[in-house]
Amino acid sequence: IIRHKKYLCDKQYCRYVAFCFYIFRLIGDISLYSLFNNLKKQKKEVKKKQYQLEFLLKGSSFSALWDMISTPEGLEKWFADRAEAIDDNAICFEWDTQHQVANIKNIKLNEYARFHWTDSPEKHYFEFRIAKNELTNEITLIITDFAYPSDMDDEKQLWDSNVSTLCRILGV
Repeated sequence: IIRHKKYLCDKQYCRYVAFCFYIFRLIGDISLYSLFNNLKKQKKEVKKKQYQLEFLLKGSSFSALWDMISTPEGLEKWFADRAEAIDDNAICFEWDTQHQVANIKNIKLNEYARFHWTDSPEKHYFEFRIAKNELTNEITLIITDFAYPSDMDDEKQLWDSNVSTLCRILGV
């Protein structure tokens, strides 16, 4: 079965249904109810899963890191090619020719910044959180995001790459 944009392709889906009816006629002992329940489950959208990544940033300045994750100017240096505030609660990000707008959902000074892509469901967000170990003074950047299970590895690699750029800029 071919999947397209997380759904079964309509043409392939119709072929699959026709094939199932053909098998049903041959075998005769499959209930239509269970057949359609199976098709219904396969037709459902795959849901995004939340994940967290932690990056230990030894020797990083707390205030410099905070500026990099909470301001358009800082985000433009490591997260996107361009980042521009379009009002008090939104930032327009640009990568090559792609533009995407994120609303600033919540910022707790010196702790975390949470954003929501305007084209995503309300429950999906991405967040940058700073945790400081009071005993060792080590700083950890915790990133929370959502991805489809099939895209999870690629998303994590993208974050690794972005945080590598961030570390280079911070001199860590």
